[in-house]
Amino acid sequence: MFDLDEALLTPPWDHRRRTLCYLLHLLGDDGGDIESIRRLQLRGPVRGETPDQLWHIGQLWRVFQLRQLQRSSLEAWRLILEFLMRGGVRSLDGMVGRIGAALARSGQENWWKVSVAEALDRFEANAASADLDGWAGGEAVGAFPLLRELERQTRREPEDAAPAALQLTLGSLAILRSYTQQGRESIESFVDHGRRLRVSLGLFHRWAEERAELNLEEFLTELLLEFVLQQHTAIAAARLDATGQRLRFCKQEDGWELLDKVKLGRLPITQDRLESLLELLVDCAVLHRTGDDYTVTEAGREVYGQSLALMREDS
Repeated sequence: MFDLDEALLTPPWDHRRRTLCYLLHLLGDDGGDIESIRRLQLRGPVRGETPDQLWHIGQLWRVFQLRQLQRSSLEAWRLILEFLMRGGVRSLDGMVGRIGAALARSGQENWWKVSVAEALDRFEANAASADLDGWAGGEAVGAFPLLRELERQTRREPEDAAPAALQLTLGSLAILRSYTQQGRESIESFVDHGRRLRVSLGLFHRWAEERAELNLEEFLTELLLEFVLQQHTAIAAARLDATGQRLRFCKQEDGWELLDKVKLGRLPITQDRLESLLELLVDCAVLHRTGDDYTVTEAGREVYGQSLALMREDS
């Protein structure tokens, strides 16, 4: 992630120091578990609470966590569509129809005709706290518990994972929308990194905003076509090797077809190695672990104070 900082606002070693300080800042006096840390990273820095010297690095970690949610939602849709292709569903309309049926089975069929703008408004109420809440009568769901549940569902019965995939897609878009409204001038290049080829966060946000008046059925139809089906075939064709193994499905005269040798996989969630980092800090006596919770030790508070003082001098 730090290599994307083309403006070189700070050298790599300083990024690492600021990341350590930001992690200690998030744990604060009360500490927390890995889930709460990820949640706070996704929420991003807060004016009046986050030191100015940690504002930029906090924004970068927010982009990183949000990017993981976005990519995982698109990968989940790919797995769901591959499962439907394997079952003989060839047309995009047929796939969307099966997804609508899965929504109905979960009691969320009324969402199908809700506009994108209304759906994002419902989700955005809790976006600032990184809750993905929007389903009528549903309770707020943390982004990362939802991601793990989506992983389990795609492994068991991918078609039934469609409601969770839609919830993650809309929730991450709502968080992204709330984020862009707060101003992102200092990290514009991070949000737009990858552009069209890799479906950057900035492009994804603008694409959704242009379709705000569509209902969710129409919106999902366009999303699946452009960012899943066409995206995969375009990227796979560009990277095609002699064996053609990168291509998983293709468009035939009678619809989309999963290639014979393709095995249905799992949701490839990229680990951010946060647990390994926390355990290393425990070994260094910067943190103390009790069960699943981590707290900052006296040595850790000293590291935090001295590092923050050095950053203030440098600025």
